Amino acid sequence: MNFSFNKVNKALNPEYKVRSVDRALHLLEIMGGEKREVELKELCKKTHINTTTLYRLLQTLQNRGFVTQNPSTGRYQLGLKLLELGNAVGDQIELRRIVLPFLEELTEKTGETANLVILDEGEAVYIEKVESSASLKMFYRIGKQAPAHATGVGKVLLAALPSEKVTQIIKSKGLSKLTENTITSPENLQKELEKIRGNGFAIDNEECEVGARCIAAPIRDYTDQVVAAVSISGPGARLSEQRLNQLAEMVKDTAYKISEKIGYRGKI
Repeated sequence: MNFSFNKVNKALNPEYKVRSVDRALHLLEIMGGEKREVELKELCKKTHINTTTLYRLLQTLQNRGFVTQNPSTGRYQLGLKLLELGNAVGDQIELRRIVLPFLEELTEKTGETANLVILDEGEAVYIEKVESSASLKMFYRIGKQAPAHATGVGKVLLAALPSEKVTQIIKSKGLSKLTENTITSPENLQKELEKIRGNGFAIDNEECEVGARCIAAPIRDYTDQVVAAVSISGPGARLSEQRLNQLAEMVKDTAYKISEKIGYRGKI
C-alpha cells in the first residue's frame, strides 16, 4: 500500500481547509488559552469572527459538549468532552508505548508485520505496527481504518461485544463485499464471532484483500474488558494452513502477555 506525501502536503495547504472547522478549532484554542469563562463580546474581539457566526459556532460546540455556558453569567468555557478526548488520546499513547516491545518480539518470532488495533465507531483502526523485514509484506499505516467484519482484528473486537451491539454496527456500517471470501451475511458473521469467542483468536482468510491473511487475538485490561487486538499480517503463502496453529498460539501468547502487563489476571 502506497502513501503519498503529495496528499499530505495538499491537506496541509490552507487552500484546502474547511473554513467553519478551522474557525471552530481556532475558537477552542483561544478559549483554552484563557483558562477562565469568557463572554461572547471578548471572544469576538479575540477571534475576529462576527457575533452571529461566533454565536452559531458556540451553540454547535455546546450541543456537542465541547463548550459550556454559565447560565448565571452567560459566559463560555471549555466542556468536558475535550477532557474525555484528551484522556482517550493519553490512553492510546500509553497503550502504544506498552505494546511496542511485544510487537517487536512477535515480528521477530514470526517474520510477519505485527499490528495493534482498536475499535472506533464500528471500524478497526491501526494505532501501532512493527513491519516485517521480508521484501514481500503487508503494510498498514498508523491511523488506517478497515471494515471490522472483513479483518481478523476487527472480528476479534466485534466478538467482545454483545450481539445486539454487533447488530447495530452491521446496520450502521453494512457488510460490504471486498473479496470472494468476505462475510456478507449477518447470520454468518454472528456464527463466526461465536467461533472466535471459543477459539480465542480470529483469522482474516483473504477477506479484506486478496492474497493477504491475518491472525488476531484480543487484549484485555484489568476489568476483563477487551480494549484492543494484536495481530500478524502477511501474504497468504506464508500464513499457510500448515503454520496456522503455531502462529495462532504465538499471537495469543503475545496478547496474553500484553493483557497481563496492563493488569489482566484471568486465564488465556
